[in-house]
Amino acid sequence: MRRYPSVEAAIRSLSSLVAEIAVVEEAGRLEAYITPDLAEAARLGIVNLTEEIRWYAVELYNMHAPDALKVTSYHVAPYPLPEAVDAAALAAWRGAAAHPGNAAPDIDDATYRLLKEEIAHLTERPVYPASHFEFDLGLDSLDHVALFAFVEESFGVVIHDREFAAMMTPEALWRYVRAHQRRTSPRPVGWSELLRRRAGTPLQASPWALRLFRWLALPLFRLYFRLRVGGREKIPKGPCIIAPSHQSMLDGFIIIASLPSPVLEETFTLAFDLVFGRGWMTPVARYGQLVLIDVNNDLKASVEMSAVPLMQGKNLVVFPEGARSRDRELLEFRPLFAMLAIEFGVPIVPVVLDGTFEALRAGMLFPRPAKVVVEYLEPIYPERGESAEMLSARVKRVIKGEMEALRG
Repeated sequence: MRRYPSVEAAIRSLSSLVAEIAVVEEAGRLEAYITPDLAEAARLGIVNLTEEIRWYAVELYNMHAPDALKVTSYHVAPYPLPEAVDAAALAAWRGAAAHPGNAAPDIDDATYRLLKEEIAHLTERPVYPASHFEFDLGLDSLDHVALFAFVEESFGVVIHDREFAAMMTPEALWRYVRAHQRRTSPRPVGWSELLRRRAGTPLQASPWALRLFRWLALPLFRLYFRLRVGGREKIPKGPCIIAPSHQSMLDGFIIIASLPSPVLEETFTLAFDLVFGRGWMTPVARYGQLVLIDVNNDLKASVEMSAVPLMQGKNLVVFPEGARSRDRELLEFRPLFAMLAIEFGVPIVPVVLDGTFEALRAGMLFPRPAKVVVEYLEPIYPERGESAEMLSARVKRVIKGEMEALRG
């Protein structure tokens, strides 16, 4: 099994979160096996380690690597790599169920038992004091939000993301709660309640700015990108979630320009504060009807804010992938948009947005002419008993199928 030390060194140089890495060739493709630095993650306040390493180490490397040396898949786990890197050892490393010490005896404490019971509702895996929330229990960002809400309501303890990064096991969480708790009154918080906590938050509407942008940008996009827009008549009246595929920094601007004016004026877009809340992008946030979220520092508030436009009868643009594609193919869809559709009973309008990868892929500074297609598809309505994961997968299948059909 051939290793690629130069690729390993390049990826390690991009992120202090990579403690160990082995890049090997398997079936003609490069795969990375990564052990994260948990202490460094705690110091930096990083909660979702796998996503952080993916985007700011592996994919950052891929942006500038030649095709033959791109890493096509990766594995992250919190235990040391085998000394002898071969197929059998790596298979065993991938299949390890838990790091040493996970099956330690439970803690005999009432607060711990309440926390464990709540955590057990969020995962199908066994919960031990030393289980890592991400790697051993498989909790994702939405699970973290539910856990934060339970702790706040039940014990009067507010947990912020940066603090949580230093307590990524049930035992560490219990110690923190026990040291700060003001009461013991267990009360689970459902998504219906959580998402409505910011119902009265004012939205900054700028319909005149959006109309002006559309009037100026749409002809330019049609000329420069040979933009073709179809299916706008399928957008329903009333609040809905508009869910486009995501390939480029251009995508939000093209979606805004492609919407019919009456729909546009009633539409807000979910956007990252890190990108649009500072510097020269600030005017875009101020006049573009953006809802800024900061998932790295205040995930709970970000989830709550995402629901505000729908509660006020507006449309919401959400890019389900949460990041730009690095190879023109669809990324994994995150379930937040589907959960919002289920909780508020609104349809999802899938959108195929294709061609912007060639126009302005990640790492490019200026867009180049390329054919761009925006196709609004038939609305998808949540079905009774359907989970957010199921609805998200259904939307992705529709977008992928239409995208493949358009590409021929």
